[in-house]
Amino acid sequence: MTYNKEQFEFINKLKGDLKDTNHEIIGDYFYEWKIENWDKLSKEECVYSPEFNAYGHKWKLELYPDGCDDFYRGNISLFLYKDGSNDDCTVHLPLNRVFFIRNYYDNNYYHSATLPIEYLSKSIYSCGHPNLLNTSQLRVKSEYSKRSLIENNKCVFGVYFVIYKNEKGFLKRELACNIDDEDKIVQNEGFYEWEVKYWGNDRSYDTTPEKSPSFTVGNHRWNIELYKNGDGSDNKHYVSVYLKCLNPELYESEGTWVNGVLFVRNCEEDTDCFYFDTLEFRNFNKNNVDWGFPQLIKKKELYVKSKSSNKSIIEKDKCIIGAYFHIYGKGSKKIELENQTLNDSINKPTSSYQSPPPYSVSDNTYSNPSSNSASNTQYPPYQSPPYQSPPYQSPPYQNPPYQNPPYPNAPYPNPPYQYPPYQYPAPYYYPGNAYPVPNLTESPPQNLNDRSQYPPFPNPSYQYPPYQGPSNANPPNQEPPPPPYFPLNTNSSNPPSKN
Repeated sequence: MTYNKEQFEFINKLKGDLKDTNHEIIGDYFYEWKIENWDKLSKEECVYSPEFNAYGHKWKLELYPDGCDDFYRGNISLFLYKDGSNDDCTVHLPLNRVFFIRNYYDNNYYHSATLPIEYLSKSIYSCGHPNLLNTSQLRVKSEYSKRSLIENNKCVFGVYFVIYKNEKGFLKRELACNIDDEDKIVQNEGFYEWEVKYWGNDRSYDTTPEKSPSFTVGNHRWNIELYKNGDGSDNKHYVSVYLKCLNPELYESEGTWVNGVLFVRNCEEDTDCFYFDTLEFRNFNKNNVDWGFPQLIKKKELYVKSKSSNKSIIEKDKCIIGAYFHIYGKGSKKIELENQTLNDSINKPTSSYQSPPPYSVSDNTYSNPSSNSASNTQYPPYQSPPYQSPPYQSPPYQNPPYQNPPYPNAPYPNPPYQYPPYQYPAPYYYPGNAYPVPNLTESPPQNLNDRSQYPPFPNPSYQYPPYQGPSNANPPNQEPPPPPYFPLNTNSSNPPSKN
């Protein structure tokens, strides 16, 4: 698919919102769904986008304009739906995606939301965001662009998603994504695998179960029961698997609440050669000691070759049966829906949410998303589990206690200040004297003006020597000769001369 410059820049922005992207990419896809008249959409039913093809599968967007159930009323719910009618048990798609709603005329004004990687398979066909945006934000105009998400009753919904290659370790992550804890507190987590050898092709339809070794999770002992030819004649074409509690009397009054998945996989390859199904909440007690699936998987599907690895679940007459489950304690977690701001991706990890099957409220019938006509099968209204968001655990603030010295009666921790001894100035020498003033630091005199306390000066009074003038100087008391006299001639205009 080719994109114009604006779409290409917009896709790059959406790529920046994706999290956990350090995986090998098989393919990616960008899809937009333009809605020309928002007010005409039914607020009580799911609305589907036109179908599009990507990575060999058919896809649609599922839009709930007023929330997918009562818990999310007032929010927009948006899901990505994959048609899994032609999928086999080896289809597992690790999917990373970002949903968005944007202005019809401007790609730069939008709201996006992301979730952790989810996994689509034959049984898990839909994933998305139940509270993409509060409906009160749809017509709020931007302070800068003066645009809103819905303008002239038009808007655009879309998704950009990336499909990763299956890697080792994705199995447990995919199983964990399909355990919905709702608002319960997980007390213990159990993961157990059991290698079953000599599977064979038993045609006697023996319904005797095979039992795994016991294992401990929490305070209980458990095992897995396997019926290779099905539990009962009605299930003879299926494999039946159950999780059994061996000491349910431990909590006889309250029982033990459990939710999890049971799976079967290839012994050597745990990427796409496996199949699982999700248990519902179950209370294990002395009257209910096991829980599982009488029809976990068809026996013929155990030998279907994977398109990517060309392997099947059973190879060399063996496979692995396993269980991954949560044990819950008392109490519940608080669930809150916060108003989200525009252009702010949701980065909090959330549990996997599977959207309900297409359900029409008006005629109370189940509708096939691949066709516009409703079938005659009657289904009760879908009861969706409440969306859960783990509470934010803030670390305790570490602040050392303030140390204040005792006041006012307690002594201060520092010793009192010690003044240094006073240093008198250096002895003063009188001009012309060779004898210094006595050291006053030892015994200062009582009266410094009393000269009798000092010894007499050793030198006599100073005698000035007679004046020694130059040799050609006049003798003393002899007046110098008068200067030469020049009389003035008042009758002559010539100046006087010495002659």
